[in-house]
Amino acid sequence: MKLTDYMYSIWVLSLPFYSLGVVGTLSFDNLLAPLVFMLSVYKFNYSRKTINKKFIVFFLVVMFLIYTIGITVSVFDNQNHVKTMLFSAIKYSLYFFIPVLYINGIKEIKTTLLLISFIAVIGCISVFFVSIGILELERIRLSPSRLSFIDIPKATGLISNYGDLAIVSSIAILTTFIAKDFMAGITAKIYILVIYFAILFGYLGAQSRSMVLSAIASIVVYWYVERKQRNVTSVIFLNVFFVIMGIGTIVSLLLLYGSNITDSLATWGGRQAAITADDRIRQYAFSWEIVKSSPLVGDGKQVIESGIIIHNLWLSTLAQGGIVSGIAVLLIFVIAFYVNLQKQTSDLLKKVSALSAGAVVSIFVAGEFYGGFTYIFLFSLGVATVSTSVLRKDASINK
Repeated sequence: MKLTDYMYSIWVLSLPFYSLGVVGTLSFDNLLAPLVFMLSVYKFNYSRKTINKKFIVFFLVVMFLIYTIGITVSVFDNQNHVKTMLFSAIKYSLYFFIPVLYINGIKEIKTTLLLISFIAVIGCISVFFVSIGILELERIRLSPSRLSFIDIPKATGLISNYGDLAIVSSIAILTTFIAKDFMAGITAKIYILVIYFAILFGYLGAQSRSMVLSAIASIVVYWYVERKQRNVTSVIFLNVFFVIMGIGTIVSLLLLYGSNITDSLATWGGRQAAITADDRIRQYAFSWEIVKSSPLVGDGKQVIESGIIIHNLWLSTLAQGGIVSGIAVLLIFVIAFYVNLQKQTSDLLKKVSALSAGAVVSIFVAGEFYGGFTYIFLFSLGVATVSTSVLRKDASINK
């Protein structure tokens, strides 16, 4: 199995470089994915599995098939679009199922979390270097600064998608909460410092509200689930949290009510941020019209030919695959969150359970700001789905 472990690690480390084509438009991780998938299938077949994991894998396969049917049926009258959708669905399944099949114990969880943290550091440092002009990449985006205290442009780095950077940086933050369970004292402290400094620089360079909101949501959920696993009452905390969320929603609606959305949002990150939000409202209106006209399977042909990228996971899914694909994606999230709320027997698994639940929520929140179904999105969702309740019985942690 050592070959599988090595190839898996190399593949995960190559994920930040997905925007760099090696053979045509195919990146290095694209080329490695089929091999790593086959090795992971072999490892899954010859490892000890619980009935629970077998059921989860079967359920996820069925959901992916339903999702694929939804996005394919809507373009069935155009063979080129059918090929595009099927090819995309195959790539999506590889990136999602590699970690689902590979992770079978605490050893793989530790390895995977450290690898995610490493690519988060790479992504955050690179976006900061691009922002201050030290690093130049072929595919970057620069726009006026949203920060009032420092005049550096908002940028993208090696991870050229803010949603992906939000996910891996949130998971990296969560790993700092269990670092001492994985590492010796001084090593854990150094690891925690590196993570926080890198992500701070990432926030300064990316200036992404998705990163901030995903991190906050994941930390809140981690804290709640971890306390719930220890039977600590969190009713007061939850009440305060929901009151704050409610007040925030009311204030937001009051700010937006009766005025142009661009003017209303100009106070939240500057004029450029407001224009971005205004553009996204137009995307949402476009996708919603498609959903109303073809609710069952959407109209993927119209989405493809329009060239419009819908920056919302759910509206994008509904527009391309309708209710059929939308329900499949929703059920994947439901099972991913459900398995992480099950009662765990060891202190470490209680923490890993809370971390995985927080990771699912960070992915969910990030999906509100982009279309999802990127390589990092799918890989991270696969990791969060199998990291606790679907683990095989491991005597080293179930003590």
